[in-house]
Amino acid sequence: MPGYPHVPLRRGDVYKVRFPYTADPNYPEGKDKYALVLQAGPYFANYQTVTVVLLTSKVPATPYPTDVLVPTGTLAYLTAQDSMITCGQAHTVPKPLFEGAEYAGHLPAEYMAKVDEALAIGLGIVDVLTGS
Repeated sequence: MPGYPHVPLRRGDVYKVRFPYTADPNYPEGKDKYALVLQAGPYFANYQTVTVVLLTSKVPATPYPTDVLVPTGTLAYLTAQDSMITCGQAHTVPKPLFEGAEYAGHLPAEYMAKVDEALAIGLGIVDVLTGS
């Protein structure tokens, strides 16, 4: 399935997708969520899945070290309020979720660097308690 799906996913792109993995019984078919694409490039082109992290409009007073704040206006289509990228849980989702999905913009490099740091903490590559 070369080029699967037809949406040209790029690392740093944000889409509004019907996220299928929700524990909320009010959304048995999934819930619309903004997802940040983490994988891209020729190596992943033929994969049927892609790894993402989610954005939420619920910005906690004290964020986790795995959270990245995205201020209002950073993404062209997310202008209503600040958002938080939750890097403590990465999700592998089917690429067809992106077919017909709303494109919300591309996260600037400075925020992707923060996402990479938060992912390293979330995956246990960096220990925030010991600094190693």
